[in-house]
Amino acid sequence: MSTLTPALLQDAWDVQAFGFSSMAACAWLFYDTVIAMDQEIEHIWRAKISAVKVLYIFARHANLGIMIFLATTGAAHSLPDAVCHAWPSVSGAGMIVAGVSVDLLQMLRVRAIFHAQKKVTIPLYVFFSGVLLVAIIIICTKPPASEIQPKSIFVVGCSNNGGGTPTLVAWIAEMALGGIFLILTVVKLYPQLRSRFGHTHLASTILQGGVAFYAVIFVTELANMIYLQLMAKSPRQNLLNITLPWTLAVYGIAGPRLVLHLRGVMTQSMDVEESDNLNIPGQIDMPTMPSRSTSFRRLSSSEVAA
Repeated sequence: MSTLTPALLQDAWDVQAFGFSSMAACAWLFYDTVIAMDQEIEHIWRAKISAVKVLYIFARHANLGIMIFLATTGAAHSLPDAVCHAWPSVSGAGMIVAGVSVDLLQMLRVRAIFHAQKKVTIPLYVFFSGVLLVAIIIICTKPPASEIQPKSIFVVGCSNNGGGTPTLVAWIAEMALGGIFLILTVVKLYPQLRSRFGHTHLASTILQGGVAFYAVIFVTELANMIYLQLMAKSPRQNLLNITLPWTLAVYGIAGPRLVLHLRGVMTQSMDVEESDNLNIPGQIDMPTMPSRSTSFRRLSSSEVAA
């Protein structure tokens, strides 16, 4: 070890950090998938085929496959030059698949809590189309620069420069969309919290869960963008993509959790209502709670599916 230069030692530590970070992100997503499997079977796999079901599979399972692929190819030693040159496009396509599926899940969630009001949904669809178009143009016309790194046992096989103005524009647009989802959910939640029994409302329960997941996605996108810009000109390129697996992991957890949370709350509510409607002879009627506020109507079955 005495013959190693400080630069090679730094490369060794960076490669180790990148590998451990990628494996930890994959393990985190895999763990969440396992512990939520009972809910997934009940609310997703047993449900009829729908847009939400397809988006869930992409956001959860296809995303996990992309993470494993990027982690293994990004940290592999002495990769063929063709693989290194294709790696940025593959990683960009992976981000588009994960990002689009999660964005659409968030959009459908917002659409449900706003009861598909056109004044809310139409601008969201237009803005989402613009964000998707920007991302596709950047990936197709100006993919991140790819360089073949020296063949060293301490250096990752490919260097993907994720910085630059196009990348910054794409992440700003994505964060703006995520921020809109978060703001709309908070706006819908605030009147519920002010009401006397707001914390017991079904709509309030649904919205509170949405705020948490929207906030996690937005903060992750913000942190990822800042990190990429800070590391773009750094000589420690082995750490440049260390946030990518974590961003994908957050997408693969928070996006599907939005669906599971909504369907779980609605199923529980319907079970409680059916139980309350049972009329058992000889049993004393219990006093009922105050009725829900009329400002929020119950979500229809079509909106729950969304």
